[in-house]
Amino acid sequence: MLRHTLRSLAIVALLLATGTAPASATSGYGCFRIANIPQTEPLNLRAGPSVKSEILGRFFVGQHGIIAENGPCRPANRPPSKQWSPVKIYDGDMTVSGWFKMAFLQNTACP
Repeated sequence: MLRHTLRSLAIVALLLATGTAPASATSGYGCFRIANIPQTEPLNLRAGPSVKSEILGRFFVGQHGIIAENGPCRPANRPPSKQWSPVKIYDGDMTVSGWFKMAFLQNTACP
């Protein structure tokens, strides 16, 4: 996962250096889809890596835009199921950043 994060950061740095803003998520791996919860229950996007952090949005299985990895997971010394991942969600004209619990995400290729 670190390799994917570093690659994503390198692409963003290149785009910023050329004055071009990214319009959508990068291609290849580094994206997620919501998993491991019922389709009728939302996954809360949080302002920070904690269930005590403010809820920024609610997203459902199969009803979200592109969820792209946006940095290293926290805390680094815990197993992935206990970590939080910073994400950026691209959905049409909307872009929002926040944190999802990794237990409810599954790796997928970015479009």
